[in-house]
Amino acid sequence: MLHYLPSKGSGAVKINKFTASMDKIRKRLLILLCTFLGFSSIPIVNYYIIGLSAGPFIFNSFADLPQYEYVLVFGAGKMYPSDHPNYAFAGRMSAVEKLCKADSLKKIILSGRNDKPHYNETEVMKSALISRGLKKEIMIVDNNGINTFQSLANYKKKYGKKPVILISQKDHLERALFYARSMQIKAVGFIAQGSGNNGFSFRELFARLSARLNMMFR
Repeated sequence: MLHYLPSKGSGAVKINKFTASMDKIRKRLLILLCTFLGFSSIPIVNYYIIGLSAGPFIFNSFADLPQYEYVLVFGAGKMYPSDHPNYAFAGRMSAVEKLCKADSLKKIILSGRNDKPHYNETEVMKSALISRGLKKEIMIVDNNGINTFQSLANYKKKYGKKPVILISQKDHLERALFYARSMQIKAVGFIAQGSGNNGFSFRELFARLSARLNMMFR
């Protein structure tokens, strides 16, 4: 009886095919990984682009601010839902007080939510500024400032191309200035003290991505 041994060549062919198959799988996985990393880096790159592009228009000294007539303050609640003080609110009110006492000719636009009777940012801001000695005659209330974009859209609709000083914390100002430039509003920002001044913010990461997409598809 004759016995046939498998040729060495056929085994090598199988190994080569397996190796080639694994190479294809590795290449596809590498492409998928690179694609994932590329897309996941978009929010981070966008975050820093918006921050860096706003840098030249942000000030922390009253002496360096341009002499604009209008000041827009973004709404914030005085207290958190947990009844802890909102330091962002206190910082914005303090910045407005100092700015207006240095230049009494300013007109202050208080822009925020007004969900009476439960939540009224503009009334709380107005009361806080009056208690600090500011005259209510210089205050203009915008109760439809439900978010940063809407506050600036309301400003543009009413005041057109008049330049404005924006007051908020640094990370928020960077996004607000992105919106302002996208709307062709001439604006600068003044940094208020309080939370949100330094470091990376995951909240702002997604808020800035939303802002970019909002302006791209409008």
